[in-house]
Amino acid sequence: MSDKQEPDRQFAPGGNSPPQEPQPDLSRQSPEKPKLQLGAKDAHGNIKAEIYHDSPHSDYVVYEDKFGNLCIDGEGDKRLTKDVEASLAIAQYGEFNRCLTPAERRIFNPRAAQAYKVLLDGDYTTGAKIFSSTIRGVEQSLKRRSRRAYLAGGLGVTAAILVSLGALYKFSHLSPTGLRIWLSLLLASMGGFMSMSMGIKNISVDHRERYSANAFVGCLRIVIALISGTVAYLLVESKIVFAFLGDQTDGYGFLVVPFMAGFVESFVPNVLKQMDTKHSGNANADPTRVTPPDSGAEGST
Repeated sequence: MSDKQEPDRQFAPGGNSPPQEPQPDLSRQSPEKPKLQLGAKDAHGNIKAEIYHDSPHSDYVVYEDKFGNLCIDGEGDKRLTKDVEASLAIAQYGEFNRCLTPAERRIFNPRAAQAYKVLLDGDYTTGAKIFSSTIRGVEQSLKRRSRRAYLAGGLGVTAAILVSLGALYKFSHLSPTGLRIWLSLLLASMGGFMSMSMGIKNISVDHRERYSANAFVGCLRIVIALISGTVAYLLVESKIVFAFLGDQTDGYGFLVVPFMAGFVESFVPNVLKQMDTKHSGNANADPTRVTPPDSGAEGST
């Protein structure tokens, strides 16, 4: 029995052909959207802690990692570089975001995520405006925080000085000179803190610094007030300035000068500068004595 081979079937152009499955048009397909879940890691190893925008009709995901940074995964990230203003706003917010506390990030990150979404959807003008509004809010929040830190540092040092001086006064037997020094330091610290409180809106501290850094600046302001108050007391006692106040034994009028020295940072430097100016104009003048302004005598000894 011989094997019979069936001839190959050929189909004419006009004849019946077997059904063929339609081939997908790869040129029209969008890139595969990343599938991320809370707690999972993205392509960069960042753990996703919060999802803000994950629409099934978009090619991007806007989320927040465990460090509080806003991230974008997907092909939409490439579209953010098309607008210069939007790119600058994104970079500025990223710089401010590192200075925010977790509580502040919960307020401002959703706003910034909305700006990301608008930008990725193609509306660069509106997205940049949302980012600018968010940045202004962040700046105001950081400014309030830095002012609180500045005042807190000054208040802490002032309170510590009051407690220590109070303990010194209660448990030590101060001489009249020691009492005057004690009162000078007390009034100088109070004047320094009063100056801080009144000029809080005009302080020049870096709002992007940490809380402790701005608090240290406030501490330094009270230390300067104490130094100025001590120098002012010595100037009065030496009768270099306000000599009539140094002659008072029972009155407390001399305390006005330490308080003023603590309140006005430039008080003691201005006095010392004025002394230097007067002495430099007269080489024969006694360097420990200030000539009164109304004195017309020249070359007096």
